[in-house]
Amino acid sequence: MKIDTLLAGLDGVSDGAGGLVPPLRLSVTHAPQPGGPSRGYARSGPEGETLLETILARLDGAATALAFASGASAAQAALTLVPPGREILLEAEGYYEFRGILTRAAAARGLSLRLVEMTDLETVAALLSSGRTGMVWAEFPGNPLWQVPDLRRLSTLAHSAGALLLVDATAATPHHIHPLTLGADVVLHSATKFLNGHGDVLAGALALADPAARKTLAQHRTDTGTILPPFSEWLLLRGLRTFVLRMERASATAARLAVWLADRGLTVHYPGLPDHPQHALACAQYANGFGPMLSFRMGSAARADAVVAAVRIFRPATSLGSPESLIERRAATEGPGTRCPADLIRLSIGLEAAEDLIGDLQAALDTTNRKGQPGMITILDGGMGHELERSGAPFRQPEWSALALMEAPETVRAAHARFVAAGATVITTNSYALVPFHIGQARFDTDAERLASLAGQLAREAADAGSGVQVAGSLPPVFGSYRPDLFRADQAAALLAPLVAGLAPHVDLWLAETQSSLEEAEAAAEAVAGTGKPIWLSFTLRDGDEATDEPCLRSGQPVADAARLALRLGASAMLFNCSMPEVMQGALDAARAVLGDRIPLGVYANAFTSQDEDGGANEVVSAVREDLTTSAYTAMAEGWAAGGATIIGGCCGIGTEHIHAVAGALRG
Repeated sequence: MKIDTLLAGLDGVSDGAGGLVPPLRLSVTHAPQPGGPSRGYARSGPEGETLLETILARLDGAATALAFASGASAAQAALTLVPPGREILLEAEGYYEFRGILTRAAAARGLSLRLVEMTDLETVAALLSSGRTGMVWAEFPGNPLWQVPDLRRLSTLAHSAGALLLVDATAATPHHIHPLTLGADVVLHSATKFLNGHGDVLAGALALADPAARKTLAQHRTDTGTILPPFSEWLLLRGLRTFVLRMERASATAARLAVWLADRGLTVHYPGLPDHPQHALACAQYANGFGPMLSFRMGSAARADAVVAAVRIFRPATSLGSPESLIERRAATEGPGTRCPADLIRLSIGLEAAEDLIGDLQAALDTTNRKGQPGMITILDGGMGHELERSGAPFRQPEWSALALMEAPETVRAAHARFVAAGATVITTNSYALVPFHIGQARFDTDAERLASLAGQLAREAADAGSGVQVAGSLPPVFGSYRPDLFRADQAAALLAPLVAGLAPHVDLWLAETQSSLEEAEAAAEAVAGTGKPIWLSFTLRDGDEATDEPCLRSGQPVADAARLALRLGASAMLFNCSMPEVMQGALDAARAVLGDRIPLGVYANAFTSQDEDGGANEVVSAVREDLTTSAYTAMAEGWAAGGATIIGGCCGIGTEHIHAVAGALRG
């Protein structure tokens, strides 16, 4: 019998009088019935499986299943299967709430937790080799980035080390995955979500490969009073009747939305997309599609908040699996300590028409990208080199801003903090000068990754001291600023690799800065392609006497071609920097003509006089224009916002006072 048929009739249920709806039994205590099973006191439950538990076991292909009062109570019950003193390996990029619950519950039972990315099988294997692990706790897929672990290989690794494999399949559900057939020992469901599907029940379930484990779990359930209440059980049975139909509809809609969002140039996390890092693995393990959950990135927390505020059909609420589609900026929901990217929006797809949901997101994105929309502007910081120099930090050529990083890192953190205080919502790591031109080849070879990590750490500390501030990892033109003629594609990856490795743990997004050519930008995008973080591409323009009627990069390549490249590379934003303010609006217009509203645009100009392509930025400490007062620069910034820019800040020579004035004018 297919699951559809089993659930529609609840396995031929009857209320004993011919009725086709299960009876609702609310009694707390029961008198003995001759010849019948003993039910006793309600807290202990019946001696065997309930109708609900039998159906749940059938759904997962399990030997038996137990229902609990919530997903959290089911999760805590699963800990009883691990002997005290052992370690649990827990998915690092998983459900935030469970992480806290399990940390406290494990400590109470004398267990320790270790976070690990379950897609990193080498690290999992290394940790299992200690012999201390009692359980590997995976999510399929991981929430909210929807990474896909290899369950068969995880089960082999866990069992070889004498550990159990538990898989939280709440988001995928038995409609899409059967972990027990891939070697898992326990499957966890928060039945509150898709199994019930109506947003009106708290429930949890454990499905077991080994029926002998039932006794331990049932005793824990009795001792803790976490049996599923009768009315909740009745509602969950009602919800399961339509489970297959709901999952088919929601999953098909999610797939359409994922493709639609990706076509707009947004970074989308969904296992069904071909560019998902574990797409091939997802195809091998999923059935009936790829589930109703997806996430996408907006490039900044402010833009993500704006989208959430602008929707009308999606409901701005947490949780998943309800009939109505839900939307949230996940990091805001999780709060302090979150590992979730600040700009990530999580969607739980419900039962509405796909066309209506797409229209709702279209309108919200259009509103967010509308010219001059108040409060939607992301404020970048200003020029780090000049900020360090004027603060008295160590500063000279050829090291430039890297000197303070090496000799007085506290001055770098303080400079970041001043920009945050001025109103910056994205600050950029002080890693621009970590290239051989500035610090020398020998020091680059030995110290580049360490210094990049320090730069990331200092920015992260300053950002975390603020509210909703993101860190952009600066990727410089590694062969020299303003010198596209020096670029060597065959050497770029090796120079970018230590910067990416050092910065990656600390940054929210990548900012490829002062890119003079399409080739430089493409190399930067390739360098960070495997990090899972969005990239902003920022180009420097011909200006002053070198300016042309058609806006061009310093290589002479048209801005329109750069916009097409940004779209092809999946950039989350396209910006223009380290050029005179006067050439920025023309570049914005040229980019907008190609991109429309598909990718946010930004500007952070410098305060230098014109620099031609025969020279190079930062070869000398350049003079700053006296006419670019705070009021003059702010007026230009307001013009860029009116012209379509939604990310605005400053480059060389633009100080905290400029950023403060711009933030006040554009964000209020």
